Amino acid sequence: MSSLRLPLSLILLAGLAACGPAVGANSGDGPAQSGIYAYTMPDGTEGSMVLHSNGDYAQMVDNEPLPIEQGTWRRHDGQFCLDDGAGAEACFDEAAVGADGFSLTRPGDSQPLVFTLRAGG
Repeated sequence: MSSLRLPLSLILLAGLAACGPAVGANSGDGPAQSGIYAYTMPDGTEGSMVLHSNGDYAQMVDNEPLPIEQGTWRRHDGQFCLDDGAGAEACFDEAAVGADGFSLTRPGDSQPLVFTLRAGG
């Protein structure tokens, strides 16, 4: 993986404490639902986040045939959490954006990353 294509959880969530053990399934209600979402990283790299209803996710970037990151997603204590299986689960604040998008923000950070729905799941 090149330094310009860091996994989403590393860029968004570097330095966050773990929220608890992964359960491998979505629990609770929130703006992010299963589907395919587009996003643009702070460095301008565009990609897609695929959220499956079974709690799996995959992060894709254009012109790459395989996910650059994958794991499980869930909600825990009012936060949206990603676990890429590398050891620590990262959780962040989730907010609705428009009718079918959402944003993710590290607690204490003012710069959210916005996800726009491309296709429902």
